[in-house]
Formats: sequence, C-alpha cells, structure tokens
Amino acid sequence: MLSVETELKKQPIVLGGKLLEETYDDYQKEMNLINKAFIEVLTEGDMNGRPFTFPIPTYNLTRDFDWETENARLLLEMTAKYGLAYFSNFINSDLNPSDIRSMCCRLRLNLRQLDRNITGGLFGSGDSTGSVGVVT
Repeated sequence: MLSVETELKKQPIVLGGKLLEETYDDYQKEMNLINKAFIEVLTEGDMNGRPFTFPIPTYNLTRDFDWETENARLLLEMTAKYGLAYFSNFINSDLNPSDIRSMCCRLRLNLRQLDRNITGGLFGSGDSTGSVGVVT
C-alpha cells in the first residue's frame, strides 16, 4: 500500500492512548518517505546483492493507484529486478482493499510430523522448516 486506505484516511491517530486531531491522511508525506526507504532497501538486497526472501510486500492495485509517483516507479523497478512484490488487483474485482489484508503463504506446520524428524528441538528439523536469509 503506497497511500492511506480510504477507511483510515479520516480516522484520528491514537498516540499514547489518546486520540489526536490529526488523521492518517495528514501523514501521507511521512508514509511516502517510509515506503521509499523500504523499497530501496529491498531493491538493494543483502550485503551480497541477493534479494531478501522475506518480507514479501503486498501492494493493492486500485483504480486510483497513482502510477506517476516516484514510489510507484521504484516499486516497479524492484519488481522487475527481483519479482519481489505481490500485487492484489482490485481494478477488475468485486472486492475492496478493506476485504483483504494479506496474500502471504499461510504456512501451517503439523507438529506431530515435525516430532518424527527432530534434529535439534521442535523447530530444528533440519531443511524441513525455516528460511535462509530472512529479514523480519
């Protein structure tokens, strides 16, 4: 998401348990800076120039997606380089961005099967679980 979702735009921000007069939409400039830094780090890759395998960001494509921004350009360059981002297409869909929160892998581990191959604790099942080079 490169811009504030419609449902949040006019919501007051909560800071320290208190509602502020400012809304999320008032912070689009700061959101742009954070998004730019995030995309630049993912595009650069790790210290050897390899892509990060996680996180895999999901970006909502809507009719009002602004394709002409610097962040949109950087996002497409990152995608061309690594194929890294997921895109949720809401342009020709009956769904709204507020209907969906993630398109991640939904990994579910069967702990009874993991118990059979333990090589160093419950989550030490060798090559069967986990990722190499994960950034969280």
